[in-house]
Amino acid sequence: MRLLAPGGAELAKVARPLTLPADCMALEVEQLRLTPDQAGTYHLRLALHNGEGVEIEQEYAIVVQEM
Repeated sequence: MRLLAPGGAELAKVARPLTLPADCMALEVEQLRLTPDQAGTYHLRLALHNGEGVEIEQEYAIVVQEM
């Protein structure tokens, strides 16, 4: 899992081995706690890799508006 700031800088990166059920990407996103320090569009990238080298990647845009 990678979290990118509006300018593209990497804010966080987590990699860990898991056995995951169906819809697991949505479950991982639910655990994220984000307190942005600026407005803009953040990007959350989730990638799953199996033991055979197959990768599935999804990206979510998180739009943060100024208060």
